[in-house]
Amino acid sequence: MRVELSRRKLKLTRKKTKDPCPICYLTRPLCICDSIPTLDLNTRVCLIVHVNELKRSSNTGRLALRALVNSEMRVRGDTREALDLRDLLTHRYRTFLFYPSEHRPEGMATLQAIAHGLGVIEGDLVKEQLMKLYDAKVERTLIGRGLLRGGVGFELEETR
Repeated sequence: MRVELSRRKLKLTRKKTKDPCPICYLTRPLCICDSIPTLDLNTRVCLIVHVNELKRSSNTGRLALRALVNSEMRVRGDTREALDLRDLLTHRYRTFLFYPSEHRPEGMATLQAIAHGLGVIEGDLVKEQLMKLYDAKVERTLIGRGLLRGGVGFELEETR
């Protein structure tokens, strides 16, 4: 099931997740870690993130890297030194570098962008597996915010 959101803006109040999963940052009953595929590819993804993005529950890049065995995250913004990326050029893998940009497509999550990029490089099966993970993240996030009841393969208790 693909969850599509309309373009209209929803005003949401956000509260800190109680007892979040340390990997997907969703509340434990909504955890999607069992849905994370293991993909060992010829392409190595290096994701550059700002230090302020590390603990955000909306950080889907962390999920992508969890699925991509030979990939890594590098953090910028915690020191004044520039990141040294020279070691990313290797004969063992093709390196796919993702970094924050003002010119990114509006509304596209990092996991979506990685899925589409790897779909071109590695094939549709990789894209489908990562998009399935993205869809699970969106679905469980909406359930957690009370914007979606239940979901595919997921039941919520009826509260009255």
